[in-house]
Amino acid sequence: MTSLIDNGSHGCIFHPSINACDGNIAAEPDSKTHITKIQKNESALSEIKIGKTIQQIPFYSHYFAPVIHHCDITVTHMNYELIRQCKTMQDDFSRYSDGDKYISSKIRYVGKYPLHKYIQNISNKKQRLRKIFNTHLHLLTACQKLLDNSIIHFDLKPANIMFDEIQSIPIIIDFGLSSIIPNPRVTSDPSSYKDFFVTNIAYDYWCIDIFMLSHIAFEELFYANSVVTQNHLDYLFEQFQTGTFKNLVTPQEIRTFAIEYRNYFSKYAAQRKTWKDLFQDVIKYYNTWDNYALALCYLHTCSKLNSSNHMLKQYTEYLKKHVLLAMPKERKTLQQVREYILESLSSEAIE
Repeated sequence: MTSLIDNGSHGCIFHPSINACDGNIAAEPDSKTHITKIQKNESALSEIKIGKTIQQIPFYSHYFAPVIHHCDITVTHMNYELIRQCKTMQDDFSRYSDGDKYISSKIRYVGKYPLHKYIQNISNKKQRLRKIFNTHLHLLTACQKLLDNSIIHFDLKPANIMFDEIQSIPIIIDFGLSSIIPNPRVTSDPSSYKDFFVTNIAYDYWCIDIFMLSHIAFEELFYANSVVTQNHLDYLFEQFQTGTFKNLVTPQEIRTFAIEYRNYFSKYAAQRKTWKDLFQDVIKYYNTWDNYALALCYLHTCSKLNSSNHMLKQYTEYLKKHVLLAMPKERKTLQQVREYILESLSSEAIE
């Protein structure tokens, strides 16, 4: 029997999948292996576009679970008993209006275990360490495949990486915030990126580059052509520090990070550069953004293990120093982290 398994801000997910495209709710022959995601039109269109691109990637199902089919529906197509728990649709359904448009998307079901929970539940420490390194390598490859297609996932967090027990590999899901980045070599004008940066909030899994560049693109705090000031730089730094970030670093590491941040960005204020100048310099390092989010996911996972393993400590220290706390130009790429894991950590743990 179909039930609500996720109730997000943009829509709801049901499993087994349902066919809402024919004007009624009906089960499908392959319903147990798929989910149905019902969203407002505007929040689904980008995910559908990204899904079409991902499906062109060879062996994409080994890494991703994108939208594979969709259709337009209205609330009048929906069974109240089924969707009454979906908060984002309750008000629309109560009005029973044909004008309330939604999109129903079909997505492969990849299991019920987020990767971090699966790893934390492995009792054998050697097997757990091996799973950490192997899954990280797999996801680095996945993110590189997205990057090769100019896709930034933008929402890589523990809840969006599921462990597929059938294939025994992690799968990236939920491309609702994902975007195809404009080529910075073609255009680096901040106004061209307003649709790319969906918001300018401090989000746990976004690096400081994204936070700064989104503010420049939205021009809510300052104009792109205005001169960079130290006060604004200091303000951005203070606003950037989210709870997840602070939980993973020590007070001393935050102080060191603050010094490096000032050393890195103060030159723009000192040289009376504009925010547009800063934008054009920093946007070049977009290829490290999903790597930052992925490193944060693994640091978060490892922080819950209460392990004293020297190899794990070496690994987490590397991720903190060279990804989490690194300035844009110094932040390691996906390939560099992959090389580190393969070359510096025990081959026995990775095999």
